Amino acid sequence: MVELVSQSGTPWSYGQKGYMERLIDVDTIPKMLLGLQAEQLHDQPSLTWYSEGSAKRSWNYAQLIHRVNAYAADISTRLGVSHGDRVLVISANSPFVFLTHLAIMSLGAITVPVGPNESPAVLRHIAKLVSPKLALLSSQTDDALLQQLDVEGIPKHTITSLNENPPSERREPPPVNPDDVAVIIFTSGTTSAPKGVTLSHYNLLSNAEGLKRSHHLEPGHVHGCVLPLYHSNAFGFSMVTSMYARSHVVLFTDSIGPGLWAGLQDMKVNVVSLVPNIIHLLAKRKPSSRISETLKYVVSAAAPLPLRTLQEFEENVGIAIHQGYGLSECTNFATTIPHNINPALRQHLMYNWQVPSIGTPLYGTDVNVILPDGSPAKAEQEGEIVIQGHNIMKGYWSDPASSSAAFEGGVFHSGDLGFFVEYQDWKYFFITGRIKEIIIRNGECMSPLHIERELIGLSRIGAYAVCGFPNDYCGEEIGLYVHSDKDEAISEIEAMLSSCSSRYRPRMVVVGTQPVPTSVTGKVQRTKLKDFFAGGKSTFFGQPKIIRMKCAYEDL
Repeated sequence: MVELVSQSGTPWSYGQKGYMERLIDVDTIPKMLLGLQAEQLHDQPSLTWYSEGSAKRSWNYAQLIHRVNAYAADISTRLGVSHGDRVLVISANSPFVFLTHLAIMSLGAITVPVGPNESPAVLRHIAKLVSPKLALLSSQTDDALLQQLDVEGIPKHTITSLNENPPSERREPPPVNPDDVAVIIFTSGTTSAPKGVTLSHYNLLSNAEGLKRSHHLEPGHVHGCVLPLYHSNAFGFSMVTSMYARSHVVLFTDSIGPGLWAGLQDMKVNVVSLVPNIIHLLAKRKPSSRISETLKYVVSAAAPLPLRTLQEFEENVGIAIHQGYGLSECTNFATTIPHNINPALRQHLMYNWQVPSIGTPLYGTDVNVILPDGSPAKAEQEGEIVIQGHNIMKGYWSDPASSSAAFEGGVFHSGDLGFFVEYQDWKYFFITGRIKEIIIRNGECMSPLHIERELIGLSRIGAYAVCGFPNDYCGEEIGLYVHSDKDEAISEIEAMLSSCSSRYRPRMVVVGTQPVPTSVTGKVQRTKLKDFFAGGKSTFFGQPKIIRMKCAYEDL
């Protein structure tokens, strides 16, 4: 792991403030919980479990703190978890997993969120890296994961079996320091084996302060949590930030669809954080006009928001989208469109460029763009997004080589390409692609996201994605996968590509009946596509149809 240093000019500095110059007083989860317990919030709603069209259970802050303390006592006394121990938490969204994460962190132990349908190979990789004390899991946990836990010899316990009544004698946990690790969130592994992003208590809470300011979160604010708590967006924004801001979290546990509108209206949700594929789905059905009375805007994050999706959603639904950006490595958000932006400026930033803006940096975070030689980019000049701030991870767990590479030159390298524009002394950023996903064709660098925008007409056929694959003549060529079971899909694709600029025309097209491979937040997993187009063995697409597009080098 990487040890934090206090000097400015490091990945962990913000402006002229070194990491040890704390931006906040409440800098650990136990301090946050003690503050909630001491304040007069007893009757204020804290967490509501919304499922099957109604609120199934709701706790006020007094009830929530009681249960978190009880869970912490049970985990410590009965299960023997102590400061620094890693605990796998394998579960979909439920109010019990919400309590469990907070309870583990309150002990100074380290929670390791894992999805209930993760692959056994990834779970084996995670277990090998973190050496967990035990695993807490829900009834939704996949049987294959249960078997893998048995193979690894990891003790298993059910989350819902934790005791909600504290024992008469409780062992007091050792003090928790701001720089102690609170959570290890594993990256989705879109380009390599998942890495364990190591976040401290101070990382989580300094980011919460930034989000509180950007979205003007106040006690009683109602936050809709739709995304899974094992992802950094929901973990850091929906759970930790909402508790820090004294908000009311409505935890949705059903499949996401048009029925979500009724839940958001029923619970009078003020802000909900979604990913573009959910926004695309919701744009198809106009909600009741009453929802706009309470829902201020939708936060889009975790994957690039296509301009077409933005337009369709705002036109059909009538609710604004404020896009944000971040990675697990910077706790979750590094930038966002702020709550108080001038509507005309928001419209300009979201619609007048090839991609919608991701906004301005959060309090506690510095964001810049650098050129390949490391020099700073000018306005509208594309380069790599680099980030500094008090929300930057401590490092990748048990992976010093990857940690050092990520922090080369005293900044965190996001691997994302982008640019900025300036309005009224504020920088507003835009994301244009990923460095590692760049296709180098005949010496020309091409972004898959840009190519996909050129092929937007394919969206009427089905979901699609682009990647590069090796080619002896061009170095790399453009591969296109289209998800469609329509008999006429091939002829429609051929007609569409015939009018496409040759510069962006894919040279190999795969049409399959399986969805485009994506992470849980909707990011395209291009390595799976690349392996297929490179001739690597893959069963992901079932039995796809393949078209080889005519191009000059085939005549050589």
